[in-house]
Amino acid sequence: MYDSIISFLDFILINFDIILDQAEVFFGITYKEINFWLTPVLLITLVSPFIIIIFLIGKIFKGIRDEIYLYSFISLFIGLISFFTYFNSIFLVTGVIGESMLPNFQKEYEILGNNFYLKNEIKYGDVIIVEGHNKTEGDALVKRVIGFPGDKIKIQNGKVMLNGKVLKQKNDGKFTFNGKKYEREIEYISNDKSYKILNDGYHYSQDFLSELTVPKNHYFVLGDNRDHSGDSRYYGSFHRSFIKHKVMITQSKLLTRISYIFLGYYALK
Repeated sequence: MYDSIISFLDFILINFDIILDQAEVFFGITYKEINFWLTPVLLITLVSPFIIIIFLIGKIFKGIRDEIYLYSFISLFIGLISFFTYFNSIFLVTGVIGESMLPNFQKEYEILGNNFYLKNEIKYGDVIIVEGHNKTEGDALVKRVIGFPGDKIKIQNGKVMLNGKVLKQKNDGKFTFNGKKYEREIEYISNDKSYKILNDGYHYSQDFLSELTVPKNHYFVLGDNRDHSGDSRYYGSFHRSFIKHKVMITQSKLLTRISYIFLGYYALK
């Protein structure tokens, strides 16, 4: 049910993006100008139903109309501040600036993460946000979870071995991005969980990894663009305390526009 709601929101937002892109071309205005004018439109859209209700109540109770207007607008103002404070505490909007998660997350795709893992468990194949810390020189990363604490991980000729079992890969044709051609595969981390990955030939440092055991409270992560990703093969596994957000929605510029207006924003690699 939850995934269906997220998919529906993604569909709506992407189509709204298309309309805004067409408006940019038609009116000859820039992306930043669109964001400037979108700010009051979003605010008006959000508060107009409440304002209409307040005026309707004022018409019904004419004797205390002034008091209704005063306390209602104060309550509306406090409510808006509380809403955005709460929203900002559980959601963040970010942009993927690299190519490490191709073909699933293309460069400059926007993603919406939340504090999902503060109350929920991490699962194999989840796309997570690793908070920036000294290992990554302060960079935050978006990667896919491959190994859990205690798991044995090995990579042999581009094939991931999880606890002695090779993760099955199925050819899914070709993929081209910025003129570069890749082999696209579908990798199965379990019988009911799969995702697309890319390979573009022989890369010893990426295609081979000696067997290691994931330390306690740590997770081993990889990028989907296997030959072009800075992940646990380079940084090592990541402590659970740096994994709070799960990627929820992708590919929507509107999320970026909203983030510039109401939320904090930072980029992922």
